[in-house]
Amino acid sequence: MVRRPVIFAAFVGQLLTAAAPPAASAQEAANIRSAYAGKTRMTYSSGHGTQVEYVAPDGRSFLWYPGNRTVLPGRWKLDIDADDPDDMSLCQLYPSSSYNPVTHTYGGSWECEDARRSLSRTKETLNGDPFGLARRRKPPFVLSREQTSFAELLRRAGK
Repeated sequence: MVRRPVIFAAFVGQLLTAAAPPAASAQEAANIRSAYAGKTRMTYSSGHGTQVEYVAPDGRSFLWYPGNRTVLPGRWKLDIDADDPDDMSLCQLYPSSSYNPVTHTYGGSWECEDARRSLSRTKETLNGDPFGLARRRKPPFVLSREQTSFAELLRRAGK
């Protein structure tokens, strides 16, 4: 009887060692989380226009989308492929009642994108939640699709 727990413990140890990401991948995951969590990011694309999103460290997110009169709450996570720890995706989940006019899809399902690609689309980043998106249902004003800057948005928000 004594051998089984030892063998089992050794087997579990091998599984944990095999499943642990290499140090470089673990460091890159930490760098991605650090660049994403606790930040307000601005992105711009011809399809969506300017979007502003506060991404909280606890997995919640708050999207200020052009034309919306409410802040869209969501969730985020960093997915790391167990078979390839270098394959990391940033994933977003928005309510099933939300609608993406570019992809013509409703929310309610996780949508993932390569983490490096997602972060490369960031035009500007601010620490924290300077627009208070996590604390309000309505954004400071209705965001235009036009490309802009945080300096301009902060000015318009009276900050």
